[in-house]
Amino acid sequence: MGLTGVQAYQEALDLFDSGHFFEAHEALEFLWLKSTGNDRNFLKGLIQLAVCYHHAEVGNATGTQNLGTRARLRLAPYAPAYGGIDVDQLLANLLPAPSDLPKDPRIPRLLNGMG
Repeated sequence: MGLTGVQAYQEALDLFDSGHFFEAHEALEFLWLKSTGNDRNFLKGLIQLAVCYHHAEVGNATGTQNLGTRARLRLAPYAPAYGGIDVDQLLANLLPAPSDLPKDPRIPRLLNGMG
């Protein structure tokens, strides 16, 4: 993947992992606009995931559910791993019902176990 090692990509993942989901979304979107092919589609999935968790933070259950489902579908083809992210682990840590996220501490870390 062309994004591995790109400083802006690393910064976006760090924002996500530190719980700054809106900011991670913005940083990932910046990269997405400049990307192509598989990288572009993968980044779209990460953007949807970040927005899912942002919706969870602000209590938007419908947005959380919708974006969680879309993120899961978009990221699944990249399993087991892509761009330095353990996609299998990421998907396993997503809840069956993303609207339950505000009540559950299992918010995944994108860089957990990878790097």
